[in-house]
Amino acid sequence: MPSSQFFRFVVVGGIAFFVDAGLLLLTTEWFGLIPEIGRIISFCGAVTTTWYLNRTFTFATVSRPTLREFASYVLAMSFGLAVNYAVFVALIRLNETAGAYPVIALVPATLAGMVINFLFSRRILGSGQDTEK
Repeated sequence: MPSSQFFRFVVVGGIAFFVDAGLLLLTTEWFGLIPEIGRIISFCGAVTTTWYLNRTFTFATVSRPTLREFASYVLAMSFGLAVNYAVFVALIRLNETAGAYPVIALVPATLAGMVINFLFSRRILGSGQDTEK
């Protein structure tokens, strides 16, 4: 795994983290949803962001985006979400501070799913491509 590719993946992840955190705050603070539901909505925004940025920036995929590719990507990211979501829910339920401020739980949850997501992203978006830019 080329280090520059991983660096780009981390940059995209950072951008997606802000999308994720912003949507989590919006859904929980403004719309009053419970964090577990807000987190599912925020993940959808984050995964769409990462799909687009990873295919154009991290893995430099030049093919036209397809619904099939997006569906494969979302399915693959769902494995990372399972880890991410489990850590998130555990933290908000077991830690009073994280329960009161769910964005705090988002940090370790995001890190927990990052490696899994990189491996799946690379397989789906980076297969057959010159991965070193």
